[in-house]
Amino acid sequence: MQALWLHGNHVGPDGAAALAAAPLRALRTLDLRFCPIGPAGAAALAASPAVSRLEALHLHLDDVGAGARALATSPHLPSPLRRLWSAR
Repeated sequence: MQALWLHGNHVGPDGAAALAAAPLRALRTLDLRFCPIGPAGAAALAASPAVSRLEALHLHLDDVGAGARALATSPHLPSPLRRLWSAR
């Protein structure tokens, strides 16, 4: 699977943590717009090696809140995506 389009599916913090723990090595695009993952879900994604090959991560700042900082400083998120979040 190269793309996972979950926008508007009410994925919360627990769902984001489950995605972060999943073996999604082939995933290149993850769309979680309009999903209330909150700071905890954003932090789980940011801490996960599963995001290391992403080329696109679709999220709204309103959906992650203070979790934007975790995304901006993620050791796993590719640097072009980290830079997008560090501008927030």
